[in-house]
Amino acid sequence: MNMPANGCCSCRKNWEYALPTEAQWEYACRDVGKKSRFPLGDDEGQLSQFAWYVKNGKDAGEEYAHLVGQKAASGYGLHDMHDNV
Repeated sequence: MNMPANGCCSCRKNWEYALPTEAQWEYACRDVGKKSRFPLGDDEGQLSQFAWYVKNGKDAGEEYAHLVGQKAASGYGLHDMHDNV
């Protein structure tokens, strides 16, 4: 989807758009072909590489949504799947 300078979306006609189901969202959060909780596996100690949360955000005095893409991407190239929601 392209965003023109005037801020209006130029969506293709006859395309259907929908929010992902819970299963689709969870699949996208994981790395390609893995069944772990996070892109690097199940180790919460590595979560700060992929997400903003209380310990690396709010507790650090950053009580706001962060710019997209500041953390590592999943194997699908997606950023901010565990935060900024």
